[in-house]
Amino acid sequence: ALLLAQSRNDSKAIRLLIDYGADIEETVKNRETVLRARALRTSWANVAVWVIDNFHTSHGKLIEKIISLNFNGSVYTYDIAGGGVSGAIEYIVEWALSHPDTLIVVNMSWGNDHFDSRENDLFGSLADNMGFVFVAAAGNDGRPTCSYPAGYKGVIGVSTVYWMQERQEYVLSPYGNYGGWVILAA
Repeated sequence: ALLLAQSRNDSKAIRLLIDYGADIEETVKNRETVLRARALRTSWANVAVWVIDNFHTSHGKLIEKIISLNFNGSVYTYDIAGGGVSGAIEYIVEWALSHPDTLIVVNMSWGNDHFDSRENDLFGSLADNMGFVFVAAAGNDGRPTCSYPAGYKGVIGVSTVYWMQERQEYVLSPYGNYGGWVILAA
């Protein structure tokens, strides 16, 4: 959604999607040129979604299926049980180098509360310099606890919402993590 809003230069949509925290706004401004340039020359056929997850559980397979059913482009997977996060990113970077006209979107619907400065720098660098779009789950603890990779530089942290019938609006789910590092709730 953020990429589409940026490619259309729709500042109203961008404001609706982005938390107004200074760090987040600055990150978006820095990445806007790279993302817009890639989006304008990219059709959905040139977008590759990578799902990084543990495919020994049903969760990774479910995420892949949901994305495949709702996305009209290429969906690839990498099982972190074998090579970990660093192995996944290294593999995707190699793939991206051989597909320079493809916009890379990486879905990570898992996380933990352990900050790793090397991973933080890696995600930030790939987002800023190669135009990767990283999307990660904010966590399911219902607390303002930062979850990683969602809290890393260059990663769009996504929390969860549900439709509250009584109020006739979407509200943050009781189990969804929240805080200034969450950029989008869907």
